[in-house]
Amino acid sequence: MMISLDENPLNPNGISEDAFAGVASVVKLSLFKANIDMLPPKLFASMELKWSLNLGLNKLKELPVDLFSHRSHRLRILYLLRNELRYLPRGIFRNLPYLQHLYLFGNQLISLPEQMLLGTSMTQLYLFQNKITNIDEGRPFDTGRNDTRVKLLLLQDNPLTSISPGAITGLEENAEIVLYCDLLLIPWTEQRLNFTCVSNVYTPSIRLDGETAETFSLTGFYCDHTDEQHTSLCTACGVGTY
Repeated sequence: MMISLDENPLNPNGISEDAFAGVASVVKLSLFKANIDMLPPKLFASMELKWSLNLGLNKLKELPVDLFSHRSHRLRILYLLRNELRYLPRGIFRNLPYLQHLYLFGNQLISLPEQMLLGTSMTQLYLFQNKITNIDEGRPFDTGRNDTRVKLLLLQDNPLTSISPGAITGLEENAEIVLYCDLLLIPWTEQRLNFTCVSNVYTPSIRLDGETAETFSLTGFYCDHTDEQHTSLCTACGVGTY
Protein backbone atom coordinates (compact mmCIF):
# COMPACT_ATOMS: atom_id res chain seq x y z
CA MET A 1 0.00 0.00 0.00
CA MET A 2 1.09 3.55 -0.76
CA ILE A 3 -0.38 6.66 0.88
CA SER A 4 0.24 10.18 -0.38
CA LEU A 5 -1.00 13.38 1.25
CA ASP A 6 1.48 15.59 -0.62
CA GLU A 7 0.71 19.31 -0.68
CA ASN A 8 -2.49 18.69 1.25
CA PRO A 9 -2.36 21.31 4.02
CA LEU A 10 -3.64 19.61 7.15
CA ASN A 11 -5.99 21.29 9.61
CA PRO A 12 -4.60 23.90 12.04
CA ASN A 13 -4.36 21.29 14.80
CA GLY A 14 -1.93 19.22 12.73
CA ILE A 15 -2.06 15.51 12.03
CA SER A 16 -3.92 13.43 14.61
CA GLU A 17 -2.45 10.47 16.47
CA ASP A 18 -5.04 8.11 14.97
CA ALA A 19 -4.67 9.39 11.39
CA PHE A 20 -3.54 5.94 10.22
CA ALA A 21 -5.65 3.80 12.54
CA GLY A 22 -6.59 0.58 10.80
CA VAL A 23 -3.59 0.67 8.45
CA ALA A 24 -1.38 -2.32 9.27
CA SER A 25 1.51 -1.45 6.96
CA VAL A 26 2.49 0.94 4.20
CA VAL A 27 5.26 0.66 1.61
CA LYS A 28 5.51 4.36 0.83
CA LEU A 29 4.03 7.11 2.99
CA SER A 30 4.38 10.68 1.77
CA LEU A 31 3.38 13.77 3.77
CA PHE A 32 5.50 16.12 1.67
CA LYS A 33 4.67 19.83 1.97
CA ALA A 34 1.60 19.14 4.11
CA ASN A 35 2.00 22.11 6.48
CA ILE A 36 2.88 19.84 9.43
CA ASP A 37 4.50 21.54 12.42
CA MET A 38 4.43 18.64 14.87
CA LEU A 39 4.08 14.85 14.91
CA PRO A 40 2.24 12.85 17.61
CA PRO A 41 4.61 10.40 19.35
CA LYS A 42 2.37 7.43 18.52
CA LEU A 43 1.60 8.37 14.91
CA PHE A 44 3.25 5.18 13.59
CA ALA A 45 2.54 2.97 16.62
CA SER A 46 0.13 0.63 14.86
CA MET A 47 1.52 0.81 11.31
CA GLU A 48 4.66 -0.76 9.91
CA LEU A 49 6.72 1.49 7.62
CA LYS A 50 8.19 -0.76 4.92
CA TRP A 51 10.18 1.37 2.47
CA SER A 52 10.04 5.16 2.48
CA LEU A 53 8.64 7.99 4.59
CA ASN A 54 8.61 11.52 3.19
CA LEU A 55 8.17 14.35 5.69
CA GLY A 56 10.04 16.90 3.59
CA LEU A 57 9.19 20.59 3.20
CA ASN A 58 7.08 20.90 6.32
CA LYS A 59 7.46 23.07 9.43
CA LEU A 60 8.77 20.53 11.91
CA LYS A 61 10.89 22.04 14.67
CA GLU A 62 11.41 18.81 16.62
CA LEU A 63 10.74 15.08 16.46
CA PRO A 64 9.34 12.94 19.30
CA VAL A 65 12.12 10.75 20.67
CA ASP A 66 9.89 7.66 20.50
CA LEU A 67 8.37 8.35 17.07
CA PHE A 68 9.65 5.03 15.68
CA SER A 69 9.94 3.10 18.95
CA HIS A 70 6.48 1.60 19.38
CA ARG A 71 7.01 -1.23 16.90
CA SER A 72 9.59 -2.54 14.43
CA HIS A 73 9.86 -0.99 10.96
CA ARG A 74 11.60 -1.91 7.71
CA LEU A 75 12.02 1.68 6.59
CA ARG A 76 14.87 2.18 4.07
CA ILE A 77 14.53 5.85 3.12
CA LEU A 78 13.61 8.80 5.36
CA TYR A 79 13.09 12.32 4.02
CA LEU A 80 13.24 15.10 6.63
CA LEU A 81 14.66 17.73 4.29
CA ARG A 82 13.77 21.42 4.41
CA ASN A 83 12.03 21.55 7.76
CA GLU A 84 13.01 23.70 10.76
CA LEU A 85 14.69 21.05 12.92
CA ARG A 86 17.25 22.46 15.38
CA TYR A 87 18.23 19.19 17.02
CA LEU A 88 17.57 15.45 16.86
CA PRO A 89 16.77 13.47 20.01
CA ARG A 90 19.32 10.82 20.91
CA GLY A 91 18.08 7.40 19.84
CA ILE A 92 15.50 8.72 17.38
CA PHE A 93 16.57 6.17 14.71
CA ARG A 94 17.41 3.24 17.00
CA ASN A 95 14.40 1.16 15.91
CA LEU A 96 15.11 1.53 12.18
CA PRO A 97 17.66 -1.25 11.50
CA TYR A 98 17.08 -1.19 7.72
CA LEU A 99 17.43 2.59 7.29
CA GLN A 100 19.96 3.29 4.50
CA HIS A 101 19.37 6.83 3.21
CA LEU A 102 18.62 9.84 5.44
CA TYR A 103 17.89 13.28 3.96
CA LEU A 104 18.26 16.03 6.56
CA PHE A 105 19.49 18.91 4.42
CA GLY A 106 17.96 22.37 4.60
CA ASN A 107 17.16 22.38 8.31
CA GLN A 108 18.47 24.43 11.26
CA LEU A 109 20.50 21.70 12.96
CA ILE A 110 23.28 23.07 15.16
CA SER A 111 24.62 19.75 16.46
CA LEU A 112 24.27 15.98 16.10
CA PRO A 113 23.38 13.53 18.88
CA GLU A 114 25.78 10.87 20.07
CA GLN A 115 25.58 7.55 18.23
CA MET A 116 22.88 8.97 15.98
CA LEU A 117 23.02 6.09 13.47
CA LEU A 118 23.72 3.22 15.84
CA GLY A 119 21.93 0.06 14.73
CA THR A 120 20.86 1.42 11.34
CA SER A 121 22.09 0.28 7.89
CA MET A 122 23.02 3.81 6.86
CA THR A 123 25.08 4.27 3.68
CA GLN A 124 24.17 7.82 2.59
CA LEU A 125 23.64 10.82 4.87
CA TYR A 126 22.68 14.26 3.55
CA LEU A 127 23.33 17.03 6.09
CA PHE A 128 24.21 20.01 3.91
CA GLN A 129 22.60 23.44 4.41
CA ASN A 130 22.36 23.29 8.20
CA LYS A 131 24.01 25.32 10.98
CA ILE A 132 26.37 22.71 12.42
CA THR A 133 29.54 24.27 13.86
CA ASN A 134 31.15 21.34 15.71
CA ILE A 135 31.01 17.57 15.47
CA ASP A 136 32.28 16.07 18.71
CA GLU A 137 33.50 12.66 19.83
CA GLY A 138 30.06 11.05 20.07
CA ARG A 139 30.46 8.86 16.94
CA PRO A 140 27.32 10.24 15.23
CA PHE A 141 28.09 8.45 11.93
CA ASP A 142 28.92 5.01 13.31
CA THR A 143 26.28 2.34 12.64
CA GLY A 144 28.01 -0.06 15.01
CA ARG A 145 27.96 -2.69 12.27
CA ASN A 146 30.65 -4.25 10.10
CA ASP A 147 28.40 -5.16 7.17
CA THR A 148 27.08 -1.67 6.41
CA ARG A 149 28.61 1.75 7.00
CA VAL A 150 28.22 5.31 5.74
CA LYS A 151 29.82 5.70 2.29
CA LEU A 152 28.59 9.21 1.40
CA LEU A 153 28.42 12.13 3.85
CA LEU A 154 27.44 15.56 2.51
CA LEU A 155 28.20 18.33 5.02
CA GLN A 156 28.77 21.35 2.80
CA ASP A 157 27.08 24.67 3.62
CA ASN A 158 27.57 24.21 7.36
CA PRO A 159 29.74 26.69 9.33
CA LEU A 160 31.97 23.90 10.66
CA THR A 161 34.96 24.97 12.75
CA SER A 162 35.94 21.61 14.27
CA ILE A 163 35.51 17.88 13.75
CA SER A 164 36.95 15.60 16.42
CA PRO A 165 38.84 12.57 15.08
CA GLY A 166 36.50 10.30 17.03
CA ALA A 167 33.50 11.87 15.34
CA ILE A 168 34.26 10.18 12.02
CA THR A 169 34.91 6.75 13.48
CA GLY A 170 32.93 3.99 11.82
CA LEU A 171 32.70 5.38 8.29
CA GLU A 172 33.26 3.05 5.36
CA GLU A 173 36.85 2.80 4.12
CA ASN A 174 37.26 5.40 1.32
CA ALA A 175 33.97 7.07 2.26
CA GLU A 176 33.33 10.36 0.46
CA ILE A 177 32.92 13.43 2.70
CA VAL A 178 32.05 16.81 1.17
CA LEU A 179 32.30 19.96 3.32
CA TYR A 180 33.38 23.59 3.60
CA CYS A 181 36.96 23.82 4.86
CA ASP A 182 37.46 27.60 5.17
CA LEU A 183 37.42 27.57 8.99
CA LEU A 184 38.12 23.90 9.47
CA LEU A 185 41.17 21.79 10.17
CA ILE A 186 40.61 18.33 8.68
CA PRO A 187 41.10 15.79 11.48
CA TRP A 188 43.80 13.17 11.23
CA THR A 189 42.56 9.58 11.22
CA GLU A 190 44.11 6.18 10.60
CA GLN A 191 41.15 5.37 8.40
CA ARG A 192 41.38 6.14 4.68
CA LEU A 193 38.68 8.70 3.85
CA ASN A 194 38.13 10.99 0.86
CA PHE A 195 37.59 14.60 1.97
CA THR A 196 36.45 17.09 -0.68
CA CYS A 197 36.62 20.78 0.26
CA VAL A 198 34.19 23.00 -1.64
CA SER A 199 33.28 26.70 -1.71
CA ASN A 200 29.98 28.39 -0.95
CA VAL A 201 29.07 28.43 -4.65
CA TYR A 202 29.41 24.66 -4.94
CA THR A 203 26.46 23.04 -6.73
CA PRO A 204 26.43 19.29 -6.04
CA SER A 205 25.40 16.74 -8.65
CA ILE A 206 23.99 13.54 -7.20
CA ARG A 207 22.72 10.40 -8.94
CA LEU A 208 19.39 9.40 -7.42
CA ASP A 209 16.61 6.89 -7.94
CA GLY A 210 13.30 8.03 -9.43
CA GLU A 211 11.41 8.56 -6.17
CA THR A 212 14.19 10.58 -4.56
CA ALA A 213 14.87 12.56 -7.74
CA GLU A 214 11.22 13.60 -7.83
CA THR A 215 11.48 14.95 -4.29
CA PHE A 216 14.78 16.74 -5.02
CA SER A 217 13.29 18.37 -8.12
CA LEU A 218 10.76 20.12 -5.87
CA THR A 219 13.40 21.39 -3.45
CA GLY A 220 15.96 23.31 -5.48
CA PHE A 221 17.47 20.68 -7.81
CA TYR A 222 17.27 20.11 -11.55
CA CYS A 223 17.05 16.39 -12.28
CA ASP A 224 17.89 14.90 -15.67
CA HIS A 225 16.63 11.36 -16.16
CA THR A 226 19.07 8.80 -17.51
CA ASP A 227 18.65 5.19 -18.54
CA GLU A 228 21.35 4.07 -16.12
CA GLN A 229 19.41 1.78 -13.78
CA HIS A 230 16.40 4.13 -13.91
CA THR A 231 18.23 6.94 -12.13
CA SER A 232 18.44 10.71 -12.55
CA LEU A 233 21.37 13.07 -12.22
CA CYS A 234 20.24 15.89 -9.93
CA THR A 235 22.18 19.16 -9.78
CA ALA A 236 21.55 21.89 -7.24
CA CYS A 237 20.24 25.12 -8.75
CA GLY A 238 22.74 27.96 -8.56
CA VAL A 239 22.55 30.49 -5.74
CA GLY A 240 19.69 32.91 -6.39
CA THR A 241 18.09 30.83 -9.16
CA TYR A 242 15.62 28.76 -7.12
